[in-house]
Amino acid sequence: MVEAWKSERKVLADGVSGSLEVVMQGRTQMVLLNNNVTISCKVSGFRMLDPSTVGIRWCRMDEVSKAEDVVLELYADTKDVRRPGAEVSRERLQFGDASLQLPGVQVWDAGVYQCQVVVPPEMAEGTVSLEVLAPPNCTLVLEQATEKNKESHTSRLLCQCRGFHPEDINITWVKWNHSASQDQVISKGNWTAPVIKNENGTFTITSYLVINSTEDNLYCVVRHPSLPTPLRLNITVPVGETNTTPLDSSGYMWILWMLVDTLIGR
Repeated sequence: MVEAWKSERKVLADGVSGSLEVVMQGRTQMVLLNNNVTISCKVSGFRMLDPSTVGIRWCRMDEVSKAEDVVLELYADTKDVRRPGAEVSRERLQFGDASLQLPGVQVWDAGVYQCQVVVPPEMAEGTVSLEVLAPPNCTLVLEQATEKNKESHTSRLLCQCRGFHPEDINITWVKWNHSASQDQVISKGNWTAPVIKNENGTFTITSYLVINSTEDNLYCVVRHPSLPTPLRLNITVPVGETNTTPLDSSGYMWILWMLVDTLIGR
């Protein structure tokens, strides 16, 4: 079917009159990992379309490798689906809606999507970037003290974020300055390990902070494109604590609900 499409496209490209137009919904669409998405592609210039004479081709280009894959081809009564579950409604196509439906979006579905429409003797196309967002699942713990750390009266905090996408993430350590009534960035005694890519395409990162005295209101602050506001994880521990103490993450589900509402409203 691909060769037939290429042949049809070459013939029709010479006869483009300019009345056929493809309209995409903005330059970028965002979707949460594992959610369903409809990538909008509307055809204008015709009151009604005859699905039996319209050709639709959806392609995806990986923004990193630049490799292009066919997602779905629809021409007359023939359909070729390369991405499982991908769908273009024939019923809605007659009203000029060639939108692509993708169920259960995964990280590898991200990329630049091209909607190509052929209405003989014309052809038009449009592109949109699909971003797949996965919010980080973060924990803040006090590492168990070693004999060496006990002697030096130091402990180490670990702030780990898992399952996020895209890779771009920022972790900073701050403490609340009571006298100034504002956050104070901790610039010494902390470092962040390289980002690790998980098998499902999401990422994991760990940041460390060495503390050598009793600290009040220490925060690990996480910024990520999937979060509408920075995520703040707080812990207060005395030096000499030897048990690993997970952060009480109350309030984190509220942040996730806020994230979902924000993205749906976009």
